Amino acid sequence: MVRILNKLIQKYNACKVFINGSASSLCHELLHQYGEYGRYESLDPEVLNRFKYTECRSPLIVPVMFSKEHLEMMKLTQNCISKGILKIHPSFEEVIISLKSAQNKGNDPYALDKSKSAYHDTLDALRLAVSALKGSDH
Repeated sequence: MVRILNKLIQKYNACKVFINGSASSLCHELLHQYGEYGRYESLDPEVLNRFKYTECRSPLIVPVMFSKEHLEMMKLTQNCISKGILKIHPSFEEVIISLKSAQNKGNDPYALDKSKSAYHDTLDALRLAVSALKGSDH
């Protein structure tokens, strides 16, 4: 996985890579390879969160903690879609299916019930992709 990610980073000249922070071994390996901060779990959550909004400045690898941010990420994704900020090309069928099948868990409309939602990993990737837009005009 690290090799694939490195190839994608180089191919697309990525300046930010958002990754699910629960994949700690992958995060640590990438952080080590790029000489970035060590134990992200011990960083102040606000510092880690600010890394998302540094545009193309350091750090390259940004672990995002779904356990703490999943509701806000879902709200932001819905907001971007409903305002037309984010448009999804019809060829991205899995993304469209993941959005259409998304079901909430409990009383919170932004809590995703992954057991009832198709392609929930694809929806997680979409939420990661829009997570840096919080500081922009949406």
